[in-house]
Amino acid sequence: MTCPHLMQLLLMKYKTDDNFSFLDVGGEKIDFYLELKKNFKNINYYLFNLMAVNEIFRELKHKFDFEDLHVIDDIKEIFNQNFDFVNFGSCIQYFGEYENILYKIVNNSKSVFFSGTTLYNSSDVKLEKHFIVKQVNVLPKINYLHFFNKKHFYKIFTQKNFNIVFENTNCTDNVNYDNFKKRLDSIEYIDVLFTKR
Repeated sequence: MTCPHLMQLLLMKYKTDDNFSFLDVGGEKIDFYLELKKNFKNINYYLFNLMAVNEIFRELKHKFDFEDLHVIDDIKEIFNQNFDFVNFGSCIQYFGEYENILYKIVNNSKSVFFSGTTLYNSSDVKLEKHFIVKQVNVLPKINYLHFFNKKHFYKIFTQKNFNIVFENTNCTDNVNYDNFKKRLDSIEYIDVLFTKR
């Protein structure tokens, strides 16, 4: 879990017997699904992740007859459904086509939550949307990911009538941004929840 507040946010938003759909983009742990089911008996849980993770969830679904667990292999399937709540658990920064994904998600979702996401403020026009960094804290594996301009990132949602209902510094990691502070006005590792008005 990249945000320990997520369950509390859901409990404030939904009653335990509410029927709602939850899309977990990048979800990796069956424990999270089980905790959701413990708190929300009528939740319909959708998972989108890499094929290797999806296969594990598919096996668990069949083994334990989890009827309300739905595994999505193709991201296009996400755009053809409506979701009450979408959770991007510290993963949107790894999508090359993140803008295309978000512009579609705002059209078919009521609430969208991001955890463990790097947002910055900058007056440099070259940095008006994002920049790409090399992630080296998982050596020998190297990943490339986006850092997002906060104003541009939030505008994707605010222009589609979403409000920010929760915003907080992420408490699961202590990211060192010293290399970037000279070039940026501010930079932070954040959790944020947008909900449609």
